[in-house]
Amino acid sequence: MIGKVELPGGKYRLLSVLGKGATSVVYLVEKTGSKRRYAVKTSACDKEKLRREASLLNQLHHPGIPAAVEFLEDETNGFLIMEYVNGKSIGQRMRAGEQFSGREILKTGIAVSKILCHLHAQCPPVFYRDLKPDNVMITKQGKIFLVDFGSAGTEEKGVEVRYGTRGYAAPEQYDGKCNARSDLYALGALLVAMTKHAKKQPKKSLQRVLEKCMRKEPGERYVSAREVKKALQRLERKQEGRKMAEVFIVILFLTGGAVAADNRLRSESFLAADKWEEQGELWFCGNPVVKGSLPNYRKAQEAFSKAEHLSHAGWIEQELVEYCLADDAARKEKKLEWLLAELYCDTKKMEEKEKRCRRYLAIAGMYFSFSEELSRENGINAVAKGIEVLEKAAGEEMNDSWNIVIWQRLADACYLGGKSGEGELEQNWCRTSYQYYERLILSDTENENRRKNLLRAAELALLLETPEKAEQYLQKATEFPGMEENVFYQQIRKRIVK
Repeated sequence: MIGKVELPGGKYRLLSVLGKGATSVVYLVEKTGSKRRYAVKTSACDKEKLRREASLLNQLHHPGIPAAVEFLEDETNGFLIMEYVNGKSIGQRMRAGEQFSGREILKTGIAVSKILCHLHAQCPPVFYRDLKPDNVMITKQGKIFLVDFGSAGTEEKGVEVRYGTRGYAAPEQYDGKCNARSDLYALGALLVAMTKHAKKQPKKSLQRVLEKCMRKEPGERYVSAREVKKALQRLERKQEGRKMAEVFIVILFLTGGAVAADNRLRSESFLAADKWEEQGELWFCGNPVVKGSLPNYRKAQEAFSKAEHLSHAGWIEQELVEYCLADDAARKEKKLEWLLAELYCDTKKMEEKEKRCRRYLAIAGMYFSFSEELSRENGINAVAKGIEVLEKAAGEEMNDSWNIVIWQRLADACYLGGKSGEGELEQNWCRTSYQYYERLILSDTENENRRKNLLRAAELALLLETPEKAEQYLQKATEFPGMEENVFYQQIRKRIVK
């Protein structure tokens, strides 16, 4: 017990206060009879809001989002038990006078943009709505977490709900409007704040990325978190390339040997490949590669094929799909529905099986990412189309590691599709999803999604009226520490008992 706060049930012992907000307090607790520590968020003002946050966290399985363990309540308070992140927030480090390296700023931007990609890819999309330095935690090991999902949620149509923090909230949020690009504005504002506490002046290339994130008009910002992530990753690769070149020059100076000279040539080749990638990007954006140039898909493709690190990794197809869909100018030239259909048709004709499969996965991802837009503009069921493309990939008969990736995406896609309604199509998706989750569970290959797969398989087994199977998967899920306290697990268990 701390002050007047006492957790119900006697399962946890309060240790200290971790932080306080306007309507909530976060405590550090230890589970009785063990040394496991958790964070507990409590609020007496809005217990229902805290319950919604617990439900949302339970749906968001991402290594950068603290997992919800369970939700407790008494007559006045709600208590959300969460994974404890042992680190400092960016805000705490700023107030302590710490400075950030350019590499750390890029790493933070990439990590947060990946989390935003995950949120915005949910069905329906989840918007974080309050991205700021105090809500980004960095552990001693350098792991980055996004915390406090009290403001996060889906679009609330027909009402104006204001979320955000002054200085980080996008202009439209002051009018009660918010979408994915509002989160990108806040991401830019977060990184700008970090550059003000940086060891060195940020490079102009980074400044340009942040300026585009923070444009006043949402339509002038990056289209998606994926596009921001790719822009920051390109800067990171260039930074690593420069460091590699510097190391090789030092080796050459110290040794004067043929090996060092050969390494220098390799470094020059790496940097040259990077320039080809940059030129490919310019062709897509319609920037002046040559005076008055317009977006040119084919010339971008030629440039990307000369970028060695892209070619060797087999990333060219995915780069083409994502760049073309992310850029406004390219989108005006090629309609989204037509572009995806063309890419799908071209992919079927490709001779190399692995490249064909990789491109199927990229195209399916684009159908899912732009599902709302395709539905609004063309009346297309993009989820169904994305699943069709994934099934095409599943028919390629790839090796085990590839099959695991494809089955996982199919299982997750059909699961989300099955949540969209009560029709026959949705029921078929539930059955298909269940079959793929079963394949993943029975596979001998180690799968980082095993916990999620077991719980979803149990849920679907109940839906398909096979409670004995649901019980079997729940039993397997208890192999994971703390599973019996998991909110999703508890919900399924209660349904079995009923």
